[in-house]
Parts: sequence; C-alpha cells; structure tokens
Amino acid sequence: MSSTTSSSTSRKGCRPEFSRPLEWLSGSNGHDRTCRVPSDPRGVGPGELAIAHSYLQLTGRSPQGTERPKAGLTTAGAHPPGAMVCTLLDISTDSANSLTPLSSVTCALCTPYKPSLYTSDGRRIRVIERIMAPTPSYDEVDAALCRPGTIFEIEEKMIRGCKIKTWKRAPVHFRQFFEERMTKWSDRVMLSTPRAESLSEENREVLTYGEVWERSVRLAAWLRDRELDDFVWKRAPVHFRQFFEERMTKWSDRVMLSTPRAESLSEENREVLTYGEVWERSVRLAAWLRDREVRAGTRVAIGGRNCAGWMISFIAVCLLGAVPVLLNSTLIVDAQLHCLGLTKPVLVLCDPENASVLGSVASELTARGVGPIHCWSSLSHVDPAVRSNVSELVPGFAVSSKSLDEVRSGKGFGLEDVTPESDCMVLFTSGTTSMPKGVLETQRACLTHVISSSIPAARAIMRMGGTVEMALAAHDPPEQQGAMLLAVPLFHVTGLLGWMSRGVHMGMKMVFMKRWSTSAAVKLCVAEKIGVIGGVPAIATAILQSPELPSDHVMEGITYGGAPPPARLAADIQKKWPAAMATHAYGMTETAGLHTGFMGPDYHANPACVGPAMPVDEQRIVDPETRKVLGPNQPGIVECYGPNIMKEYIDNPAATADALRDGWVHTGDLALIDDNGFLRITDRYKDVIIRGGENIASAEVENAVYADTRIAECAAVPVPNNVLGELVAVGVSLRPGATATARDIMAQAAARLRAPARPVFVHVYDDALPRNANGKIVKTDIKTLVQELYLKDIAENGRAKL
Repeated sequence: MSSTTSSSTSRKGCRPEFSRPLEWLSGSNGHDRTCRVPSDPRGVGPGELAIAHSYLQLTGRSPQGTERPKAGLTTAGAHPPGAMVCTLLDISTDSANSLTPLSSVTCALCTPYKPSLYTSDGRRIRVIERIMAPTPSYDEVDAALCRPGTIFEIEEKMIRGCKIKTWKRAPVHFRQFFEERMTKWSDRVMLSTPRAESLSEENREVLTYGEVWERSVRLAAWLRDRELDDFVWKRAPVHFRQFFEERMTKWSDRVMLSTPRAESLSEENREVLTYGEVWERSVRLAAWLRDREVRAGTRVAIGGRNCAGWMISFIAVCLLGAVPVLLNSTLIVDAQLHCLGLTKPVLVLCDPENASVLGSVASELTARGVGPIHCWSSLSHVDPAVRSNVSELVPGFAVSSKSLDEVRSGKGFGLEDVTPESDCMVLFTSGTTSMPKGVLETQRACLTHVISSSIPAARAIMRMGGTVEMALAAHDPPEQQGAMLLAVPLFHVTGLLGWMSRGVHMGMKMVFMKRWSTSAAVKLCVAEKIGVIGGVPAIATAILQSPELPSDHVMEGITYGGAPPPARLAADIQKKWPAAMATHAYGMTETAGLHTGFMGPDYHANPACVGPAMPVDEQRIVDPETRKVLGPNQPGIVECYGPNIMKEYIDNPAATADALRDGWVHTGDLALIDDNGFLRITDRYKDVIIRGGENIASAEVENAVYADTRIAECAAVPVPNNVLGELVAVGVSLRPGATATARDIMAQAAARLRAPARPVFVHVYDDALPRNANGKIVKTDIKTLVQELYLKDIAENGRAKL
C-alpha cells in the first residue's frame, strides 16, 4: 500500500504520517459511533491494517459487510489534534481453531461501509479504541516505564568500581524469586515433563507449582543434613587492605623486614625496615598508582625475587583493592610473555633482573595489551638497549596530594565495593609440563588462610590436654616478637599466603632470601636469631642436616608442605629440637594454600599423613576415572572444597570445568583418608610408575630409600622396559660427608620394598637434586637424565634385572 510521509520520517522516534487514516466519529450521545472507512484501501496506514489484521485473524471471525444494530461503545474522549486512531476488535468468547484468511480480513476492513459490530452468528463484539499519537522515542518510553514507583524502577549502584544502573525491584536471590512466585501459583500446572527413567516423550508426569515447591524444600533439607553449605571464618578480614592496615599500623615500631637489596646479588647486603616504614612506602606507591588511574579491580603485575620492593609493591596494589598479578620471575621469557598476555595488566612493577628480561620484549608486551614496565630500583646495571623500555621509580617519586588523601582514607577508587568474593590476586601454576595457568583467587579464598593457619596449633594444644582458652590463644600474636626465615619465593602460594600472611598477622620479623643456599640460610638463622623455618621439606631438611648450624641453636617451629617429606623427617626434628613443634600441611595454588594440616603428637605418630581438613574445608577421595566418591582407606584422587578454592583458571574455561565440579577442585594427587580422617598423599597421579600393569607410588620407593641415613634427597622415576613398560629407578643426593655407591643404595632399599617396587637403577648426584624456584624437586629433569644414563648402561652392560 502506498502512503505519503512527512519529511521527518527518517528521524529516530518519528513515524510516517498517513494521509487517510481510519477515523472514528463520535455520535451525539458520546457512545454511538459511526465508522468512516476510505473506499480506497491504499489510504489506510500499514500500522492500522497490521494491528487489525492480527487481531481479526486471531479471533477466527470474519465480519460481514452488512449493517447491524450499532453496539454501545466506550469512548476514549476527544482525540488530540493530528492524532491517529486505531481500533482493536475483541470477542469475549474463545477464538476458533483456525485463523481467518488474511484476504478476508483486509476485505472486511476496507469495504466502503463500516464493519459490522456483530459476528455472523449474532454475538456482539467489543471495539477497543487506542489513540495513536506520534510514536515516542525509546528514551521517552523508558522514562515513562521506569519512573519511581513502577515495577521497572531503576536505581544506581557501585558495582566492581563502576556506577551501574540496576532494577530496583529485582529479586535479591533465586530463593526469593522462586518462593514468591511458586507459592503464588501453587495450584497452577508448572511442569509437563518426560519421566527420568523413560526414553519416550509420551511417558510424562505433570506437576503443579506447589508440588514442585514442596519437593524442592524437601530436597534442600536433605542437602542441609549433609552439610553441603559453605562455612567461612566469620572474623576473617574482608580484603587485604583491611588486613594490612589493621596489623601494620599496630606493629609500626617493630622490625618487619630484613631483606637483600634489590640491586645486590649477595644475601649479606641487606636493608632492615619496620612495619611503619613499609606501610608509609606502600601508601606512597599506592598514591603513585592512583595517579595512573589504578583502582579497585585493576590488574597490576609484580615480578621479581624476594626483596623490600616486591613486598611494598604488593601491599600498595592491595591498598587500592586492585589485583596483583604475581609473575614467576624465574620462568623463561616465553612463559612470562604468556602470563602477561593472559592477564593484560595495566602496568608492570619489577626488580632490575626482571626488568632486563621484560624490557627486551617490551614491544611484544605492548602488542599483547600489557601496560608499561616500571622498576622499583636502579637500572644502572641493566643493558642500555633495554633500559629505554623501562621506567625507573627513583626514590622520592612525585605523587599528587589528592591521591595520597584518597589512599589514606580508603575512598575514591572503588574500595567500598570490594567484598570477600571480589578478585584478589592471580597466581600461576608451576608450568613444568606446559605453559603456566593463571589461577584467579578471591579475597575470601586468600584471607581464609589467616585464621586457618592457627588451627593446627589450637587443635594440638587441646589434643595434648590444654584448655579451650589456651587453644584460642594460639591465634594471638605473642608479646615477644619472633623471627622467621622466608626462603620460598613470594610469587608462590606457599611463600605469600603460607608464610608472609602468617608473619604479618603474628607481627614477626620476616627474613627474606632471594635465592636458596643452605650455607647462607644457616648464617641468617644465626645472625637474625631465627626460630621458625620451613616452606617445603627440602628447606627444613637442609638446615637440619647442615653441619654449619650450631648445635645449641634452638628452633621453635618447623612448618612445611608443598611436597612429600621424607618419612623420617618428623623423628629427626624431634630428636634435634625436642621442644619444637613440627607442622605438616597440604594445599596447592588452587586451594589458596592450606587445606589440611596438623602438628605435634598426631603428626609424629602419623608422619605419612597431612592431617584433617580445616573446620571450614572438606576433602574426599574419588575414583580417578569415574569420580565416584570412595570410602575410608580406599585410594583415589583427593578433591577439596571450601571457601579457599580458586575462582577459575583465567581465560581457560575447559581447564576450569575439568578441575572444578560443583565447587570441588580435582587435585590430581593420589591419596586416601584413614580411619582418623587424616589425609595421606601417596603420589601425584602423573608420577605413578606402572610396572607390568601394577601401580607403584613413587613415595613408597622414596620413603624406603630415605630410611638409609646417608641419603639427603631422592626421587623415584620410571625408566622404559620393552617387557613390563616401566621399571623403578632413583636419583639421590648424599648428606654432607656421607659416601655410598649405587649398589649399596639399591641393596638397602630392596630390603624394605616389595619386589616390583625395588629400583633397578640408581644415579648418585654430585650436588643437590634439581629444584624449581619454589624449592620443589623437579622430577622431569631427573627423569630425563636418569633415563638417558639407564639406557646407556643397558647398552653397555646388558638388560636390567627384573
């Protein structure tokens, strides 16, 4: 149909003006009406025809072109000038099963006389009039719909640091949504659904809203009986800003750090800072970050070895509620490119060593969406060609007073919207077999450790007969300041959450090491009067065995996890330091550190175990293939659940879905839970040696080898065999001053092992076994070397004894 439009039809919010619209004329009594319809249907606007077409089709009635008595109609009042009038015809009875042909509808509407107000069988229809004023814009419509008091009312809220419009009357949660609606319509049919056990769509069950509601309530009660709700620490800090502010201002006069200088390669060139000094430097750096638009939720990368600059950078980022991305600075450049490209931080803070690496690929980092690189120390030793790509944060760097005021007050950058479920930090997996995965942790997950770390001591006190008051005091910082050796890198979950957060909570002096050296560690223990050591078992073992440590040096606590310790380590600690409390804990990056742990007599009696789960956490053992939950003493893969579980792997939904199912993280560690509820890790699933179809846990072999007092470290790895697939081999290092041949070691181990688990080859390292930056033994490196030497030995001396 043709129509004439005004010149304004192309503007948003306008509509065509039709020259011959349908028009209703009011009768003298205001109720009787006549209809004037143009004889030429081309003058009728398409909007009016479309509305009428749709309605008359749906009614299934075809109005006749004959005169009938006029119906009483309700007037809508006077029409505004230029208004367009449209009618909708409504029949009070049910519509017919079929639609009236469109041609019949058009014919009825466009006859030269008014349409009938009666159906063909004499039933009256009602004419509903709608005034069609010029079409309002979407903004005008939204303003009318969303005005205060309506169901569509809008309010503004700060979410994730941004001002967001939300529906004011939206349900708070799905519990409210379901309860309000399902109880309202309890008698209505809600579901017609195929029965679960049937393959046919015809075998169905019908349920009302009320029936579904009652069944849901009953199932929720069943779940409640199984305690699958989440438990969290009620008094844990909300975010790291609160954690640092409360504790660092409390301990302002205490020494916080004894740390190597960033530009120095020596552990002896150190600086000492109090909690107050570190706090003020962190506040100033946070203000500098604010001047660069860093706010709550912004990602900022930190790269470097343990030093004051690293610690100050981390605290500064946390003061803003921003998200630190913690780079493993020991990774090769390709891996660091991957980590930064994955997280896309707005800027990078690093030490000179890391600045040299990242500065050489600055253009590629920019191409991947990574912000500028800034070094917290002098770049004088950095290659001039690289130095131009890195900015040096010289002492006394300028900051605005506005940003300083914001940082001190905690206002103006979105901190008020940071909750326990907000993003807290990004840690990276080791990446020994593939590129590291970025683990996104929440504030709650990370800060759960602050309270959980006191539980092993509190439990041990009560297990030894102490009172509840004595046990609760285990969480309180002692009046006399202690000192801990922090040799594990801060970019690792053990160093950061396991040790740093515990040290700050207890107001301890933290003695940093940049690189591990047994000799340097022992010197620091003596010079700094260190009473707490650990991290990974290798650190505790090395210090324990060192002949350089004075015999009268007293240790108060030794805590370790992250790798299986030698079975004899607990007994060795008790023998050397009878008053020291040894703690064995289990956790991983995906659990934000500590998940299980115990200390004292329970650990000494069960040295192969890592204790029970924390009160807010859960653990279970599942079948490696089916993930079916197994019972006590049945070996399988351990899964962990609790408020400390990671949020996701960044930009890796497939890996996240595989690792996280219904909140349970699949660890990949072979374990069992004994009758006491203690978790016993037997191996990494991928480290199991399969000999002729029989699984041999590497820990089984290693514990037998460690029984030989000459052994400092060992690692069991597979070597290839054409008949049985794999055989057992071992790489070892010896204690200082000890001597042993491979044949001696094999003979000693064979006496303690079942036949399939006995090593067929042993390689004795001249020095310590290879480790990564976290202190963990790198089995992939040992496996490569041992297999190479084994195959060479077979070629020269014949096949191995099976």
